[in-house]
Amino acid sequence: MPMAAAIPLITSGIGALAGIFGNKSQTSKTQSTSTETPNLLPGQQDFLSSITGKYNTLLSQDPNMTGYQAQGQQTINQNSALAQKAAENYAASRGISGPAALTPQLMVDNSRIAQSSQFANSIPLLARQQMMQTLGQAGSFAATVPHGSTTTGSGSQTTPSNMVAGGLGNLSSMLAYFAGKNMLPGQSAS
Repeated sequence: MPMAAAIPLITSGIGALAGIFGNKSQTSKTQSTSTETPNLLPGQQDFLSSITGKYNTLLSQDPNMTGYQAQGQQTINQNSALAQKAAENYAASRGISGPAALTPQLMVDNSRIAQSSQFANSIPLLARQQMMQTLGQAGSFAATVPHGSTTTGSGSQTTPSNMVAGGLGNLSSMLAYFAGKNMLPGQSAS
């Protein structure tokens, strides 16, 4: 059998071998997850839970300013009463009586009313300032608490499953090309 007649058989055989070995690509996928959890002793965990609970309680309600407000108003009233007494004594020591003696007392009373109003208006601002301070402290505390983390990653890579099959397929194609161009030994140019 001349060489030219055997070429189709050879290329078919090489192609069949390539098919047997299979030139399919293979994709491998990977996925990984790592978790890091802080290790706390039972006493530490109880302490953290206690402090966290107290901050949650403080942040869930408005600051109680009733005692502060009552004490401040009492101080304003006491100081006003002392100023009233001083104004009365001053008027009496000078021999001032009647409507003229009431003028300093009215001034003291007006001052008391103005101070009380100013103090009452400052209470909500002070409550907000106290809440913001508590919130800042809670944030600072939370930043120091040990915490864990989870990292997840994935990837894929595609590679030919069999390099021999790829080479045989290429060899078969090359032989067919050369045979078609009459470039193989024993072929005659037509």
